[in-house]
Amino acid sequence: MALHSLKNEKAPRLDGLTKEFVMRFWPSLKTLIMDVCNEIWRDQKMPYSFKQGKMKLIPKLDMMMEHAFTSYHEVVGMQIYFEKAFDEIQWNFIAVVLKKLGFALKFCHLIYVLAKDSASHVEINRRLSPPFLIECFPRYQCFIC
Repeated sequence: MALHSLKNEKAPRLDGLTKEFVMRFWPSLKTLIMDVCNEIWRDQKMPYSFKQGKMKLIPKLDMMMEHAFTSYHEVVGMQIYFEKAFDEIQWNFIAVVLKKLGFALKFCHLIYVLAKDSASHVEINRRLSPPFLIECFPRYQCFIC
């Protein structure tokens, strides 16, 4: 279901593997992927590469409109402003919500492991910046479960 929900010709991770590639080779990849998932669950450790994200800067909307006009493409633009997301949500609040929803402690801990020491890159002109850590601000207690 997860594979089918992905957009075609898109690579959701930094590795560049597209939905079509994974689906084509799923019979060969299924056991490997399940083994990795089971190891993560068993050891409660996450490979660093799983904790990396990518942010992509978009040109100002007027540049998009000009591009759409000159290339005869239809464009939909949306601007979303995320102000200090990690400054607004306490990680321990996430743990409380997960527990209230009935998730097991082991699952809550795995979510913490995923968030802890996560990093992101910024893509500019098809090049990635060095990774920078995504951290909880020190004025909040940062613990889960």
